Amino acid sequence: MGYPIEPHRVMRSLLMTGEAKERVSLWAQYCCECNICSYIASPEILDPKNICVDAKQLMREKNLSRSPAELETLFRDLHPARAGREIPITKLYQRLGLTPYDRHAEFVKNGFQINEVIIPLDSHVGAPAKAVVKEGERVSKGQKIAAVDDSALGCPAHASIDGTVVKIDEKGIKIKAD
Repeated sequence: MGYPIEPHRVMRSLLMTGEAKERVSLWAQYCCECNICSYIASPEILDPKNICVDAKQLMREKNLSRSPAELETLFRDLHPARAGREIPITKLYQRLGLTPYDRHAEFVKNGFQINEVIIPLDSHVGAPAKAVVKEGERVSKGQKIAAVDDSALGCPAHASIDGTVVKIDEKGIKIKAD
């Protein structure tokens, strides 16, 4: 991505003390703690992510960071082969210990019947949705039952079953199945 982060250098800081350790620890400043260096990139199965976390803690304690001028020289353009450097999902499964679970599973229909649901009106970021249906109204699965004003940030709500609206309050809309 071109960020000034070099986990291998931060790992080397473990062998240092004093100002040298602090200076090398600055390579952890832009670590987003994604664990790619620990799970994928480290052929020795080391843990650079946690060393970067510790280095960032040291930087916070000592109020250390790179200057804007220094950062300007360290950022690089995207690597030209970036598109070919995605993480192979099979390698990720292997490193996470998920390979035994990567298999086809048949869908088992259990005949479970939903009798009623409560669709929340405030389960998202922003303004709560407002009901656009009335009690006693019949609704269909997928039908919009609540909306947010166009001038507000929020999310509409839709019916998850066919049924009749039996209750509307500030928490949600209760639908009883047909």
